[in-house]
Amino acid sequence: MARDVIDFFSNLLGGMHGGIHPLLLRENQYAKGVNLSSRGGLVKTRPGLKLISSLGKISDFKGAAIYSLNDADRLVYALGSTIYSLNLSTFVTTEFQTTLNPNSDRFHFAQIWKYFVIQDGYNEDAWEDVQWPLILDGDSVYDDTAIREGESPQHAFPKGSIMAFGQGRAFVAVDWVWVGTGWEKSPRTSFVAGDINKAWEPVNVLLFSESDSLETGGAISVPNELGLITGMAFQRNIQSGTGGGPLIVFCQHGSASFAVDVQRQVGTGAGADQLDWKTSQFGKVLFHDGGMEATYSIASVNSDLIYRAHDGIRTLRYGISQGQSQGVGLSNESISNEVSDFLDTELKDQALCSAAFAKNRYAVVTNKDSEGFKWNGLVVLDTTPVSAITAPATPVYDGVWTGLKFMSVLSGRYNDNNDLIILGENSGGNAGVYVLDDKSNDSENISIQSRLETRYFHFGAPFDMKTLKHINVWLEGITGRMDFTIYYRADGFGFWKIAGTSKISSSGDNPGRVRSVRIFPSETEASPDDQVGDAHAFYSVQFCFEFIGRGKISKVEIVSSLIGQDIYEEGVEKEFDVGVAEGGNFISINDYEYMI
Repeated sequence: MARDVIDFFSNLLGGMHGGIHPLLLRENQYAKGVNLSSRGGLVKTRPGLKLISSLGKISDFKGAAIYSLNDADRLVYALGSTIYSLNLSTFVTTEFQTTLNPNSDRFHFAQIWKYFVIQDGYNEDAWEDVQWPLILDGDSVYDDTAIREGESPQHAFPKGSIMAFGQGRAFVAVDWVWVGTGWEKSPRTSFVAGDINKAWEPVNVLLFSESDSLETGGAISVPNELGLITGMAFQRNIQSGTGGGPLIVFCQHGSASFAVDVQRQVGTGAGADQLDWKTSQFGKVLFHDGGMEATYSIASVNSDLIYRAHDGIRTLRYGISQGQSQGVGLSNESISNEVSDFLDTELKDQALCSAAFAKNRYAVVTNKDSEGFKWNGLVVLDTTPVSAITAPATPVYDGVWTGLKFMSVLSGRYNDNNDLIILGENSGGNAGVYVLDDKSNDSENISIQSRLETRYFHFGAPFDMKTLKHINVWLEGITGRMDFTIYYRADGFGFWKIAGTSKISSSGDNPGRVRSVRIFPSETEASPDDQVGDAHAFYSVQFCFEFIGRGKISKVEIVSSLIGQDIYEEGVEKEFDVGVAEGGNFISINDYEYMI
């Protein structure tokens, strides 16, 4: 009589790890997650995508950013050369017609204290042909014409591209530099620094007169050959008087730091030990690797800067694994091996990539669509899957979230809470602004399709053939209806087979009780490897649990039987054909098929 063997899983706090073979995963890890969240310990349906503003059919999207003011945050986005500002509290949209160049692939955005600056970043052959930036002051345009057309246009907020604001100053990457008598074209390996912010004279922060008048003025070049400037940001929570650190400049082939947190120029008679921007310690190369194109993927997480690099997701941090990198006191680590299959994006497309951090999640767009800024998914890193006062949380990847053609993901204030603000397009081609809702389905009450691909199970007997008897699944937190399907595949087989399906519903406003579902394999065709036993025979087996609706998988028990006969082939002077074509009961699964 065949002996039954049992394997199981319950908590999946280890999150997704697609970087190693599923046979080697720990008991609390899974191979792939689609539209899942493991926050709280049990794997469950991701938060719903709640539509808060419909934008209709849009085209020629050039990018978006959040403009944060005391009264409300604004979502600022560009369609062609037209700029729109959507108030996320009143949902009133203000439109600005501009002279920004629509030939640019993407625009550049930055909040400079209480102002907001948009550059087209398009480089022309003559400085006069390059467009001036648009500067917003709340819901109005700030008029900088007097300076731009006056005797000292070099004192105006410069024509440029990538920008950052920190230590009381604006910083702008430029293609044209002022050389005393005129403008000279230069590769985008330099940036200029603006005047210091003055509380009693707010407009001073938009001036660049110091760059022309001080010894420490002029364009500042990246040390060594790091390629073009592709991003700028400040680290937070640094042990300094302001809580902010140096300016980090990301380039195509590495990164550098500039000590703009010291005085720009010390006065005459100052001590020899006083540092300013003329000293040799002002700028230094941090790393000759970890280059990036994705300007708008940089997010500040505590004192770390997380960003989308050429080779995946990286973090720039202090005090951890310093011996692994060249930087002093810093490390630059790749942290995305777990989701590397989801991040296979060509370099030319990464420039349109965006990412944001909110509610302890870092989300970055992935799987580039054929059209412009559109992406088929979000890779989600949960930095606090289980929070406890007694121990720090270990970040885990939930996997990929789908449902929209994602155009931009941002961090902004909605209903007085910081949230992920997502601009995306649904299956009907209509764009909208979405936020996350932990308790709802997707917009228009569409049930979310989620998938969990498990590790391989060998039931403590990896060298014995087994046959699948049934799967017991305990579900909880079901709201409304859930359609449940289990797929399985044996021993590295490329295609899936359906084990069985079930339908569960919970009426009323509250989630239903824990429900146990037993599914028996129903398909009876021959085993794909032509081994002894029926179609459900294997040495080790992997499962894919698909559920459409909202709920949690509490625990799973898999029951199999050992096959007591010798199933090994001699293999002498014999060739085995292990190839199987898709079709019939053998199916493949598209990770990105679900759309609102």
